[in-house]
Amino acid sequence: LYTMGNIGVGACQVQSSQNDASNFTNDATTRTYSADYQLGGGVTLGVVYFDVEQTANSVDRTDVTGLATKLSIGF
Repeated sequence: LYTMGNIGVGACQVQSSQNDASNFTNDATTRTYSADYQLGGGVTLGVVYFDVEQTANSVDRTDVTGLATKLSIGF
């Protein structure tokens, strides 16, 4: 996460790979990118883009992409 003034941006990528008892390969990749803007008074607006991919034995099991927004109020 990088913050400068009222703006914050971040990125994360996680990859994993494992072999099961039958020697099949299971892979997973998760990527996220985020941005926040602090309005002041403890109020922050944010947005997150995410991409999740999972494969088992070279077959796609999960392939999800999405966008989420948030409004947080801190005291």
